[in-house]
Formats: sequence, C-alpha cells, structure tokens
Amino acid sequence: MNLLSIKKIETKDKNLIFGWRKKNFVKKYLLHKKITKSSHSIWFKKKIKSRKFSAWIVIFNKKKIGLIQTDSIRKKKICNAGFYISNLSYSFLAFDVMNVLHDFVFNKLKFEKIESYISYKNNNIRKLNKINGYNELNNKYIYKKFIITYLTKSNWKKSNGYNYYKKKNGKL
Repeated sequence: MNLLSIKKIETKDKNLIFGWRKKNFVKKYLLHKKITKSSHSIWFKKKIKSRKFSAWIVIFNKKKIGLIQTDSIRKKKICNAGFYISNLSYSFLAFDVMNVLHDFVFNKLKFEKIESYISYKNNNIRKLNKINGYNELNNKYIYKKFIITYLTKSNWKKSNGYNYYKKKNGKL
C-alpha cells in the first residue's frame, strides 16, 4: 500500500499553501521570495484554473505535507516542475516525492522534458537530482543563485531513481 499520493489543489487549500510558502526553510529555495497575500492569490487562481500547469498537494499517510507544481515554459512537451515539503520532519520523503513528481509529469501529463532551476546552495536536492538523471547547465544561472537543470523522460528511465521507484511501486 502506497502511503504517498498527490491531489489537485482546491480552494480550501489556499491559506494552507500560503503558510507553507511563507516558511523560511521553504522560501529560501524559491525563486520569488517575497510572497504577499495578493501575489499568492494571483498565483493560486492561475494554478487552480489550469489542468496541466497547476499544483497538487502531496499527501503522506492522509496528512498534507507539501506541494508539487508545473509551469509552462512555452515549449512543446516541456515544462518547469518542482516540489517542496512543508514540514522538515517529512524531509526523509524528498526522494520519493521527486519520483512521484517525475512519474506524474512524464506518464500522466505526457511531458518529455522538465526544464527547471535549483538553488546552487541546495546540495542535498542537487545530489538527488543527479541520482534521478538530471543535468545541470554549467554557468547557466538565474539571478546568480539558481542553476538551470533539465531532465528528459528517457534519462529518468535510465536513472537509479527510476529503478528504485519502479521496484518500490511496481509496473509504471
């Protein structure tokens, strides 16, 4: 029985997610650190209306613990995607959440590539990214603090992360 799942955000999640995005250990790795009620409302409205470029609550053992999201980058079959865990006591699930995200993006939403960015200081997630088959574009930064990364579906399927996820969850 898999205790980890995702569920599309609903209107009732708006304040919960705003609280998560304001936590220092979450926002220190976000591209946009200044999040106001107004900017959150605009972001949330956009996410709740879209099917593909939206956000999903991460649920572990019936408890809401984080968020995954996708964004359009206006390239066919390519998206931006990311996640965060809202409570440090669940950080041990980061690798599993990453693979749930990859499975969802590649197999449910049918994207072929994720182009993303990560804080150069986020060494633990950068290591997990490598296990999942991500590549970092050397000397390609956003605001001098975020490294541009990408993962193709084929690279994920060749990775140790995919093999672990497949073994744990059965046929994909």
